Amino acid sequence: MRAEGALYNGQNTSLLVFGARGSGKTMAVERALRSTAFHYKPGIPDACVALVRLYGRAHADEVTGFKEIARQLCQTFCLHFAENASQEANREFLRSLLLHRLAGTDHAVIFILEDMDMFTKGKQTLLYTLLDALQTPAKVVLIGTTGRGDTINLLEKRVRSRFSHCSLILELPRAAALTPGPDSEPSDGFREGAADILQGMLTLPPAFPHKVYAAAHNYALTAAVTHPDTMSALQDLVAYDNSMHALRNVVQWAVGRVPALPIPRLSWKVVLDACRRVSGPAYDGLEARAAGLSMPQLILLVAAVRVARRRMDGPINLKMATKEFAAYCSRAGHDNYSSRAAARAWDELLGTGLLAPAGTTIRRCPYAPVHVVVMPEELRAGMQRHELCPQQLKLWAVREGAPLTTADAML
Repeated sequence: MRAEGALYNGQNTSLLVFGARGSGKTMAVERALRSTAFHYKPGIPDACVALVRLYGRAHADEVTGFKEIARQLCQTFCLHFAENASQEANREFLRSLLLHRLAGTDHAVIFILEDMDMFTKGKQTLLYTLLDALQTPAKVVLIGTTGRGDTINLLEKRVRSRFSHCSLILELPRAAALTPGPDSEPSDGFREGAADILQGMLTLPPAFPHKVYAAAHNYALTAAVTHPDTMSALQDLVAYDNSMHALRNVVQWAVGRVPALPIPRLSWKVVLDACRRVSGPAYDGLEARAAGLSMPQLILLVAAVRVARRRMDGPINLKMATKEFAAYCSRAGHDNYSSRAAARAWDELLGTGLLAPAGTTIRRCPYAPVHVVVMPEELRAGMQRHELCPQQLKLWAVREGAPLTTADAML
């Protein structure tokens, strides 16, 4: 990983990991950090890697962010933490620690910023301080994760000038096995099929102590994952939920049900059963998924279907759907939702398979093109089964016409 090389070579760096929700950004970063911390200068007793984690939803406020950084660093290096210190005091503590206490030592600090785009609001003093810390003699790495493709453009000029502009794009698997054609263009991201990812999760590494067992397990795993029935079940799983969380659930289910034989091995039937268990709701059809939506998701889905119908089933985006969404809320007397709540509902709809990305744009972008997968008949049937769906919304789903027109009247 880039962080490991930077720590060994003394070249401080920053990295931004892009990816849609469920693409495994946090999982990939955590696995790489565990490997980095484990292999970092094992022959030096005092060497350590301090991991400082900040979460955009909890620490985007700069006072809270600086306080949390100071708390985690004090806990790692056994220092006194001043609970009532000001933002400027915590900022000065961070600079002093990196410039004087950690400079020239075998200690390293890795800052992890989850949802880095949420730290771009306000004066961006926190981001500037952390990126400016890369210029100190201490060993420092900053890793951010985000679902927004325009995060770098949101940075102020002084902050952007200190960012290394190194990025990694993680894409959701689109099929069980990807077979690129001769005219396919190379991608900057890691593009793998669900079968490749699943096999990577279950493969025992070369460092596994029992070499004979590892070889037998990996051989049986390859046969199990590439079995035609398993590939078919994986394709159904990807169509229902192509996130890393779904594949992780398959791994947990399969590993927990390996038969207790003298030499336990993973058979294709175990993997097949795990895929079908995880994607069980997919066999109920889109109607059942629509019936299980929350009210914001359901209203937004109806709005998306209406917009797509007017566009002759062409691609739509979040901006178009939220405009239609707001029109319904204002005319029907329904409480409107914030743009953040609507964006979250939109992400969740994409995860259900009722909507599908129409391009490679990261899904959190409000202009990312999306296709409506659910048919109007399936949507209406799902709304009939929905326990909380109001009659006004059922009528709005079948009524033609744009908002505020004669055809849309009588709400």
